[in-house]
Amino acid sequence: MVDRAPRIYSPSDADVVPPVTIRQAVPQYPGRVMIGGSLLMDVIIDTDGSVESATMGGQPNPAYDRLVLQATKTWQYQPATLNGKPVKYRKRIQLTLLPTTTR
Repeated sequence: MVDRAPRIYSPSDADVVPPVTIRQAVPQYPGRVMIGGSLLMDVIIDTDGSVESATMGGQPNPAYDRLVLQATKTWQYQPATLNGKPVKYRKRIQLTLLPTTTR
C-alpha cells in the first residue's frame, strides 16, 4: 500500500472555501526602498491553519526574504475547507514595497 500525500488545494478549486487570515504580520523592510516593486510568495496552509511552508518568488533579496520567511512561522489562518472539513491550501501572497520617501 502506498501512502499518498494529502492533496493541496488552491484558488483554482472552486468547491473549496479559501482560508481566512487571522494573523499575517509582514516585517518592515530594513533600510530604504529606492525603487518600489512586488514580491510574490506561496504559502502552504495546513489543516490547523498554520503555515506549513513558504517560498519566495521574483527578484531575491536574501536579507528581507529571510525576515519574511521567518515571520510566516507566526502567521495563522482559519483553514480552507472542503465540504466543511479542513484541507491544505496553497495561497499566493503579493507583498508590495513602496519607495521610501524622505521628509
